[in-house]
Amino acid sequence: MSLEIKDIVEGSGGRWEGARYCWKVAEFSIDSRSLSTDAFFIPLKGRHTDGHRAIAHAFERGAIGTMVSATEWHTNAWGTLASRYPFVVVDDPLSALQSLARWHRRKFNIPVIGITGSAGKTTTKEMVAAILSQIGTVVKSRGNFNNHIGLPLSLLDLSHASDFAVMEMGISKTGDMDVLCGIAEPTLALITNIGPAHLEGLGSVEDVAREKGRLFEAVALEGTLVINKDDPHLLVYEDCVPSERRLTYARWQRADMTVYDVDHTPEGTTFRLCGQGLDEVITLAAAGTHHVLNALAASAVTAALRCPPSAIVAGLKSCPIAPRIVRLTRLNVPVLLDMYNANPISMRAAFQLLAQVAPKEARRVALLGDMLELGTFSETAHYEIGQEAAKSGVAALVVVGRWAAAVAAGAMIEGMPREAIATYPDLNAAHDALRVRPGDYWLIKGSRGMEMERAVPLFWEA
Repeated sequence: MSLEIKDIVEGSGGRWEGARYCWKVAEFSIDSRSLSTDAFFIPLKGRHTDGHRAIAHAFERGAIGTMVSATEWHTNAWGTLASRYPFVVVDDPLSALQSLARWHRRKFNIPVIGITGSAGKTTTKEMVAAILSQIGTVVKSRGNFNNHIGLPLSLLDLSHASDFAVMEMGISKTGDMDVLCGIAEPTLALITNIGPAHLEGLGSVEDVAREKGRLFEAVALEGTLVINKDDPHLLVYEDCVPSERRLTYARWQRADMTVYDVDHTPEGTTFRLCGQGLDEVITLAAAGTHHVLNALAASAVTAALRCPPSAIVAGLKSCPIAPRIVRLTRLNVPVLLDMYNANPISMRAAFQLLAQVAPKEARRVALLGDMLELGTFSETAHYEIGQEAAKSGVAALVVVGRWAAAVAAGAMIEGMPREAIATYPDLNAAHDALRVRPGDYWLIKGSRGMEMERAVPLFWEA
């Protein structure tokens, strides 16, 4: 990053007030508690907080400048701080952040890869970045910074040393994708899959497909589309671009890239990757078919960028995928921890993974929390997940949250005995149910807001 205060003024459309120091900015931050020295602080308003109240703290922590809304500039006495630090006065800091990121992105004539989907987009982003880092310098979305705030912050990491930008693009309501595409202006687009996620803000799976499809529509005019032919919602885009600006992948359909001979162990997954000059056996240090599909998608993206096959292989093998299987050593019980997020697609993938890695003689037990942001589909979706749990071979369920009864009802209709199911309003109430026995194999999964990681200490106390 090589931005100075004058660049921030130009890119945001603001005006410079306060001190006239021309320091170089090391990073942009919206959190005064964790910013680094030489950071530029952007105060955003939330439902219960206002970042303007943290400006003094940001300077104490090492910030070298800040934005401030015009209203706040005129209604607060910033004299002491303004005599020491630069202030960029804007109409609205969030809009200014987005404008600055768009202005900054346009300085770089490099591939900008936009990745969205109902499941798998974060892991796929990491795989794409790992592959591209074999041949150049990559800027990628920070963690899961993928929304109208996180995306512009990630784009501001671009520098003249950057060869590629890999941006995760998450949406929760209609119109979100147009905002993200307007900021990032991606040149290559991938939609991993379409499923029932964020239905509270989007309404239906068809609405999810339509909103995520806006990424393809934004890129189709001049850029490249990478299309998952296994997903029927995405097939309609195959004819939107000429063949030289399109690359397809699939496991079950004929496509430009595919995989064969998938084999699972608790330690990882092996598969044969074929197409675009590749015919290679790959081993990932993570179990699960979903990781194979993520790797296939990442391979297709990088093949579309003319990445050498050797770099694709090396990148996949080197990509650090967060381990999901841990073992409670005191009890010698393996546990699949999948607590990042949850929707019906990822829940089914978790049941599939449990079936793939647990020994046949093991008793499979699932501790499940609510899938959030499903709106009016919540009860039906949780009922169906209960059915999927029973059909996948889960022997016992511990379910917490508002929709625990719906999960239990779905499991019982598929034959799971009532006595094998325990429902609780929250994790603390489920304490006594977290008792394990030799031969158990546990899965813990729920939406991020359920904080399912709090269950791990309870195992030790039970």
